Amino acid sequence: MDQVENVQEFISSLVLSYWEERKSPLLLSAIGLRARRQFPDFRLPKGDGIRDFCRGISTVQIVTHPTIPQKIG
Repeated sequence: MDQVENVQEFISSLVLSYWEERKSPLLLSAIGLRARRQFPDFRLPKGDGIRDFCRGISTVQIVTHPTIPQKIG
């Protein structure tokens, strides 16, 4: 498993455990800091933000609303 797959698995697990504990989606902004702590040498592919990176994870879904901060679940 390469580092991208490790980070994707970490995010998927983080989102799932947050959902199971709180029955609420995780704020997208909370993922970056947690991922950096776990994978300090990892950098997103050039041009990608955390939202674009998470869209590539099949087990999570980005939820958007015009007035509510983005969440992931």
